[in-house]
Amino acid sequence: MKFYSLDKSIGENYKPEVIRKVEYFWHFWDFLFTTNRKLILVEEPKFISQISLLNKIEKHLKYNNGINAKKLLKYSEHDYFKKENLILRGNSELTTKVKSFKTSIQQFKDDRPPLLIKIEELKKIGFNSNSLSELLIEKLWKLLYSNKTLQDTKSDLKFLSNSIIDLLQIKGYSIYFIKTLLKNTILNPYGKNRFIYEKNRNEFSNTQDYDNYVESEFQKLNLEKRINYLLFFLKQDKRRGYHFFKIEGIEFKNDPIEIFDVKFYNPQKDKFLTTPHSNNNSEEYRSFFERRELFHSEKDIFNKNDCEDSTCNAMVPVEYLMEDLYFDLSNKVPASYKKAIDKVLFSINILKNSISYSSSGYWSKDVPSIRPSFVSILTNSDYCYHATCETNEKNKIVFELDSTRKKMFDDKLLFLNSINNKSNFLLQLLKSHSALADYRINFYFFDFKSIWIDCIEPFFNNYDELIEVAKKALEYRVNIFVSYQALLSNSFENNPFYSNYSLTPQDIEKIGLNEIEIGKQITGDKLSKASHLLPNISIIEEFKDEMKRFKESKNSQKLKLNNWIVKSIKSAYEERNIEVHYNLKDYYLDYGLKRDLLEILDIVIGALTDSVYNNKVTNIEDAINYISNKINQ
Repeated sequence: MKFYSLDKSIGENYKPEVIRKVEYFWHFWDFLFTTNRKLILVEEPKFISQISLLNKIEKHLKYNNGINAKKLLKYSEHDYFKKENLILRGNSELTTKVKSFKTSIQQFKDDRPPLLIKIEELKKIGFNSNSLSELLIEKLWKLLYSNKTLQDTKSDLKFLSNSIIDLLQIKGYSIYFIKTLLKNTILNPYGKNRFIYEKNRNEFSNTQDYDNYVESEFQKLNLEKRINYLLFFLKQDKRRGYHFFKIEGIEFKNDPIEIFDVKFYNPQKDKFLTTPHSNNNSEEYRSFFERRELFHSEKDIFNKNDCEDSTCNAMVPVEYLMEDLYFDLSNKVPASYKKAIDKVLFSINILKNSISYSSSGYWSKDVPSIRPSFVSILTNSDYCYHATCETNEKNKIVFELDSTRKKMFDDKLLFLNSINNKSNFLLQLLKSHSALADYRINFYFFDFKSIWIDCIEPFFNNYDELIEVAKKALEYRVNIFVSYQALLSNSFENNPFYSNYSLTPQDIEKIGLNEIEIGKQITGDKLSKASHLLPNISIIEEFKDEMKRFKESKNSQKLKLNNWIVKSIKSAYEERNIEVHYNLKDYYLDYGLKRDLLEILDIVIGALTDSVYNNKVTNIEDAINYISNKINQ
């Protein structure tokens, strides 16, 4: 991760302590999304707010038959519901209601309706998206501009960062959009076209006048206005529209049919897509949108290539945000797309089952090939074309290994191929490696039920067994200084595009944060001895404190990590049960829990693999014994 500094053009009129607080808020926001933060500051709340905590309690009351007071208390006794919380302190009415709610959970037997009523009351008087959003931004700005020092406000700034991120997730923004919101928009000194201004292009006679207006308004965006602009995204109204998908493997000759809100039709016969309003009335302009409905790519249209026309489309009504217009399937998948493709996949199964009604489809061996293309067209409620999510299906990824990477890859393949099919345990281990890789790449399609089947049930009879092995695997396999070296490597090199805190090459070398060399083992040894030389800025102070605690009291830090393992696995198991019994999945919430579970399973599967590589074990019992022996050496 990079430690960005606020550009002088934004912060020049503010006191240094205000700038430090803004940068801390920014750095913690970025830290939450950093993919290689591993086991760093695991006890910190991540991707959560009072609303999502209430939603979690509500979901378990409605769908978890085995829920009890003890399980609910981990949500109701969260720090965010303590009277010291930024939102609760100073609000006696809300604090009293929360206290009453917590007491009801402590006394909970199985009387669910009264608790559900209390949740609705809490949402009405404070914990709803609109009122909480306004309060969070108001509190954020007041806290930043207050006379309080950074040290006195860190806890509140973390809470605000977490809560704002969580409400943006609940709203339906993609993880990528939220992750880059501060850097690309709110605190970007050059992002003038990323803001909405009072006037729009249609109110100006020419482009130059509009550009001059935008530049003038952008210069007026001081820090307060930029922070307040977060509220625009938090309160943005959703729009109604449609996602269109091409359905492959079927020639749809029927009139349009609708299955669970998904309309199937043949775009060669029936037309829905309309042309956006424009002064351009040329045939070429109209033809572009006609071909888009036939799912010809923009590249093919512009190059006038002949393409195969779609013979079946699926049209799904959705609620979307304007940011959904700029999405792709690599990392910018919004909630509207995920909900739409889920509906299509579900409806296609019904369509497949109905093929027997077709005069030409009875017992057809080709029925399984009916599937959606994951390319999507987004329109407004009048079917007016907005945007297309293109994929790189026709592009080729170059696979070429240099000598170092080739040796690493060859060694890995040699090992994996040597254990293939030798025992059921080894086969399941290979499958788990494949599943974990898939879950990381396709994170938006990750659910707890599937990962439990793929990576846990083949090895463990229950979650207690998993917890015990996870504790041992973590002790055997994890070095916190390696994690920090991976996180901070390259962090302090000068960034040519953004202002950031940097160190001299000599200091980077001295601390042990040089660029990590491919194929070279990361030990963290130099960092463990020189971590005190890191600069005392922002969240880095907390990194230094944690590294110091590991050196001085490894057992106390081990206890924190073990508690994190227990909490994460038990919470994931409860979500798995709801998915199994009620088929309720939420791909966007529980983002933090999903990342934690993947991290734990990476460690467990990695430790089991080590036992095979180093000791040639062929069953789970011997693998666990190997790990136990290693930590007792």
